[in-house]
Amino acid sequence: MKYKQKSIPLLEAELKPHPLLIQLTKNDVIQLKANQSIDDLPIEVVRSLLDLHPLAVIIDTDDNSYLTLTTSSILERFKAHQFGK
Repeated sequence: MKYKQKSIPLLEAELKPHPLLIQLTKNDVIQLKANQSIDDLPIEVVRSLLDLHPLAVIIDTDDNSYLTLTTSSILERFKAHQFGK
């Protein structure tokens, strides 16, 4: 099976966890907190880190969003951080 890889801006990505992934991770208790050292990373490094860790998704045809099939600690770390504040 061939896989396609597509890059889209993080702020434009409408991601929802797959229902099975929700069930598998419902008892997880880790809370991510913003880390000040992320502010020191150049945007090129952030892009490279995200490019090196593609996220497995399928398209939800009901509302044209993406259902994530796995968790991504790097993506969650960047989403938890408020850049430029």
